[in-house]
Amino acid sequence: MQKILVIDDDSALAQTLKLYFQSKGIDVIVSSTAEEALSAWQNTQPDLVLLDVQLPDLNGPQLLAKAKEMKLEGEVVMITAFQDTEATLHALSLGAIDYLYKPLDLDDLDLLVKKIDLRKKEKEKIDKLTYAISETYKPKQIIGRSKGILNVVKAIVQVSKSPATVLIEGETGTGKELVAQTIHYQA
Repeated sequence: MQKILVIDDDSALAQTLKLYFQSKGIDVIVSSTAEEALSAWQNTQPDLVLLDVQLPDLNGPQLLAKAKEMKLEGEVVMITAFQDTEATLHALSLGAIDYLYKPLDLDDLDLLVKKIDLRKKEKEKIDKLTYAISETYKPKQIIGRSKGILNVVKAIVQVSKSPATVLIEGETGTGKELVAQTIHYQA
């Protein structure tokens, strides 16, 4: 975990969280208003955002919706002193991954940070594997301008739009595998 953004108008709680996470070697940015928070979120790109449901200028779910519109990243966990099922479900539908109730339990926070670290590492692994697979199985380009090749390319375009199974026949060395890969990657 690199950076945490704490968005809470309760300055005592925000400072407590800041000191706690800094003692664990994590950078912490604190914001007390939605406007300040959006600016900090955009500039710091935090791994975790602890977002209070009630802020002086905007509520937490509204701020989360704005952040999503701005395509700001980071795992969001809502924090609140009130058990409001409707607000919880709304925040989760907007992309929050969890909901914590005040007073916050430091063990729960530690577990949450570990969970988010694990998710981030798994996502990085998946991204690397996806890239490796796409590079390994990248179709080779069909080269040629003859009428026959242009007809083959037209057929590939038509067939790749269809959900039908395709049988490709031809002599050895005529490019059946290349056509099959191109159809596969066009689909």
